[in-house]
Amino acid sequence: MKRVVFVIGDMIGVSICIWLAMALRLGDIWPSYRLSSVWYLFLILPPLGFLLFWRLGLYHNFVRQMGREGFNTIVLGSSMLMVAFALLTNFIAPYFIPNVLVAPRSLPFIFFMAELFAVGGLRMGVQLLYFWVDDRLSNRQPAIIYGAGITGVSLAMSLQSSAEFKPVAFIDDDTRLLNTVVRGLKVYSPKRTKEIAAKHNVKNILLAIPSLKRRRRNEILSDLEEYDIQVHTVPSIQELASGQAKVDQLRDLDVKDILARDVVDFVNDAVHEFVFGKCVMVTGAGGSIGSELTRQVVAARPSLIILFEQNELALYRIDQEIRAICATANLDIEIRAVLGSVCDERRLKNVLGDYKPRIVFHAAAYKHVPIVEDNVLEGIRNNVIGTRTIAEVSAKLGVERFILISTDKAVRPTSVMGASKRLAELFCQDMQKCYPDTIFSMVRFGNVLGSSGSVVPLFTEQIRRGGPVTVTDPNVTRYFMTIPEAAKLVIEAGIMANGGDLFILDMGEPIKIVDMARNMIELSGLEVKDKNNPFGDIEIVFGGLRSGEKMYEELLIEDSSTPTAHPKIMRAVEHSLSTDELKKTLSTMNDAIRDYDQDAALACLSKAVENFNRYEIPKS
Repeated sequence: MKRVVFVIGDMIGVSICIWLAMALRLGDIWPSYRLSSVWYLFLILPPLGFLLFWRLGLYHNFVRQMGREGFNTIVLGSSMLMVAFALLTNFIAPYFIPNVLVAPRSLPFIFFMAELFAVGGLRMGVQLLYFWVDDRLSNRQPAIIYGAGITGVSLAMSLQSSAEFKPVAFIDDDTRLLNTVVRGLKVYSPKRTKEIAAKHNVKNILLAIPSLKRRRRNEILSDLEEYDIQVHTVPSIQELASGQAKVDQLRDLDVKDILARDVVDFVNDAVHEFVFGKCVMVTGAGGSIGSELTRQVVAARPSLIILFEQNELALYRIDQEIRAICATANLDIEIRAVLGSVCDERRLKNVLGDYKPRIVFHAAAYKHVPIVEDNVLEGIRNNVIGTRTIAEVSAKLGVERFILISTDKAVRPTSVMGASKRLAELFCQDMQKCYPDTIFSMVRFGNVLGSSGSVVPLFTEQIRRGGPVTVTDPNVTRYFMTIPEAAKLVIEAGIMANGGDLFILDMGEPIKIVDMARNMIELSGLEVKDKNNPFGDIEIVFGGLRSGEKMYEELLIEDSSTPTAHPKIMRAVEHSLSTDELKKTLSTMNDAIRDYDQDAALACLSKAVENFNRYEIPKS
């Protein structure tokens, strides 16, 4: 119906433009004697205009979103009509139609200008009316765009048809842009943010500088924290360039944006060569790290991927996700979802014997410190005995590379979880001595943002509920990395390993958990409630360290490391145990677990893991 209305409007407009051109040229509002001699124009030009504009695609444009391309079409169509006008009135009609006079030479040009105004003006008027009505009737939230560059301008254009945000101004620290008008929005200095926000009742700032270095981004975010405004970001340049996201796909500011370093990059070509065409097995495939590992492995096109997981729901979810990815990308990859425990030797022998994987990523572990502290024997059985079992079965059945995912909590551990992971590292080092045909490697990193064990989901939920946000101690610090970083580090370690290697990532400076909590509250558009601000929104409550928790984490035990081919990855050089010592440890552990003797298991763990000093909450 809209197209029909515009077609009728344009045909009527052409007729009016013929009369207007004659009236303007002859200075007579009704030059009847001239109009009667060009009657054929009223029969030919309106349908001809319709056909030209239809063929040029003018009627396929959404008028409210029509930009330069649409108006270029109008100019081209009007130019062609002007040529037709000139040919008809000066060359064709005078020779074929009786009593027809040659039109003044300027008449087609006057018609052209009138036609531009009629066709283009009609659409511009409808567009202006639409935006005028939309501004007054819609519930769109006013927003300020931070960054008046290419991305900011693209965002402003995209948000014209957005149902969520209405841009009201730009702010930019480029002095050359100050007080200029871009896409109808004035550009202000960041110093006037509070003033502009108050004027337009703004509660949202859209950060539209995806190529910004992290340090500068952090400075901007720090400046914005003082305002009661929620910050959103546009996708990164890589996401925009690859087509994974569009500029108007805004997201709440991710806590990874407050990392004290840039996200580490890895070489994708090497990953593809490492995995392509091989059978790969991922244990703990339904967990945070395991699932991301699975996604990245699938992207490198293995021939077969084995998803090994003991949690049925987690296995179902990752299996469905990977099958959807393969279907969308048309990947011919065989997928096997296998339920089982890494402690079940017979199950492992069946699975590895049937599918014969060449690479095993061992991500299965119990890693929640307080949970493992309350379930000591199960934690040791899964993290230690399970690792020893799958490592040995892998080696015996011809696996080429075995990569263990470890943790920084294994360094001078104060928890059963940390100590069990350190002992798992020692067992993998020993496997390298016993089975040199398989390349064993271990990867140690800190807390992973957004994983099931991270504080981020906890803080997010606490903020959503209105608080309080619970932090153990004001001085607790942790190293942080993103889930994709962790998964890529694991794959990269598998590529670089020579045998028995322990890799760590340069994770920058540790972050105070209380600072992270405060930033998450403020970047959600809320205020921290404390003695300096008793009327704030969310309170931060300190509950004290829990059993097994450390005040700060470390990555190296002996402060000794060597560089690798990647500038951000180091190879640790640390103490190891002899095969005989580990055999005795394994035997004692098995006996303690069989007898449900927690004290014996802890004593064995303390003897095997150097510097294990378990922290327990004093009993009142």
